Amino acid sequence: MAGPRARAGAGFPGGPVGGFVGRALDGYAGGAVDGALAEAGAIAAIVACVKQTLAEVSPDVVLTVSDDGVTGHPDHITCHRAVRQALGLFAAEGRKIPLTLGGCVRTKDVRAAWERLALLTPTRPLGEGGIRGCAREEDLVALQFTEPSVQAKRTALDTYAPGLGTQPLDALVAGQTSVGDGVLLRAIAEVAGMDREFFQPLVHGRGSAQTTVRS
Repeated sequence: MAGPRARAGAGFPGGPVGGFVGRALDGYAGGAVDGALAEAGAIAAIVACVKQTLAEVSPDVVLTVSDDGVTGHPDHITCHRAVRQALGLFAAEGRKIPLTLGGCVRTKDVRAAWERLALLTPTRPLGEGGIRGCAREEDLVALQFTEPSVQAKRTALDTYAPGLGTQPLDALVAGQTSVGDGVLLRAIAEVAGMDREFFQPLVHGRGSAQTTVRS
């Protein structure tokens, strides 16, 4: 989220956001295992946390993932739903809610990335089956970033997995028995352009209580 108190330090992946530099991890400090966020009852705590953060930060923009969680991962989908629910509660209270975008990939880029990887690894499984992308490109918002932001993005990918942001695709798949979603997403980013990101508009503008939160 980017708001009045975070603007000065705001950045793109790998850079500072609100004055902090962090690492994205699957899981959280409580030691929960992968998939725990999608368990029954977990979403209520996430909704409360998001709602509290909205009240404290008063952001101009909220970024989450698209309704399919980008990869189809249940934790990612739960986070998307939690953000929508928190925004809905905010709207019901008559509060102004920020422009909210859900990060996504385009279906045509997914197909092109599959084709590129298939040439490099013709006999190996590609991805985990959950990345399908958004077919209606006219519904998406495209953002283009500067070269420093692209380098920060590559650094963030390298933090997630060594070489994921900076090594060529053929080096990433060499010696692997299968290709995971991380490498598939990297290939998708190359096809689409490392300087571009796509988002589904979930809430348009800085709306009032009548603002619609799209599902």
